[in-house]
Amino acid sequence: MKKLPFNRKALVLLDYSLPLRLFEVAETPGITGAIIFLVMWFFSLAIPLSAWQKWEFIHPSDVEIRLKPDNPEVVSGETATFSLIVYNKSDKPLSLPFKTGHRWDMAVYHYDTQIWRSSNGQSWEEAPNSISILPRQTEIQRLSWKAIDRLGNPLPQGIYRAEGIAMLAPRHLISNKVSIRLLPPTLKKNERIRVKIHQTFEIEVPHYIDGREVQWIVDYVYNDNRISHLITRATYDKFVWVFRGDRPGRVTMYLYAFPPFKGPGHSLERRTYPVEVVLSD
Repeated sequence: MKKLPFNRKALVLLDYSLPLRLFEVAETPGITGAIIFLVMWFFSLAIPLSAWQKWEFIHPSDVEIRLKPDNPEVVSGETATFSLIVYNKSDKPLSLPFKTGHRWDMAVYHYDTQIWRSSNGQSWEEAPNSISILPRQTEIQRLSWKAIDRLGNPLPQGIYRAEGIAMLAPRHLISNKVSIRLLPPTLKKNERIRVKIHQTFEIEVPHYIDGREVQWIVDYVYNDNRISHLITRATYDKFVWVFRGDRPGRVTMYLYAFPPFKGPGHSLERRTYPVEVVLSD
């Protein structure tokens, strides 16, 4: 059988971040072209990955970047502070390269939407520089975020997430995400409530705060069905929340007061109730 000539140009991009290779197979049978491709492929696999990545200044496995909040709870409208920790995990000194004076950045998210970034609206001139970190040592940078919107008003309360960014060249490295809870302006702590299993207990909260009518909502820290809310009774001047201890253990319970039609994100007050459910006295 007569073999048909193969006159098309083939552009082959090898994986593992290899350089782009352009070669032409002219007047060559198709089976021969396939053999050439396989030979080049296996040859590329035999070369260490690092040999093709000389542009990489820092290998991600040599560095650990961790963001740590000073306090996981901050009153909405106030400033949350963080430490961005860069740890050299290797056994040799590392030089962290930067293209500009913009070395560190931080982003804040509400759900999956980025709502703030520290570098927004700023610019830096190109001025390459670097920071050296000895083996098993750290570089710590202080970062902050004021929990306000673009108009300067306190953000709605709830859970936000932040991540730090080391603006290394040629690519940035991103830290873990940490949670920050924005709180109401007034916080009141109460004594621990100790109840036996299957026993009910009541908590009274006001119907009005500073002359303003409020509603209440309950939230828990790792309840895991230890206590359950049975009913809420309302009178003119107060609410009575009735709970029951269902499983032994400790639970922290929060009650948030917010104006009608505003929602829990605009709470005026939070009351904390540590609860312990026991089998017997």
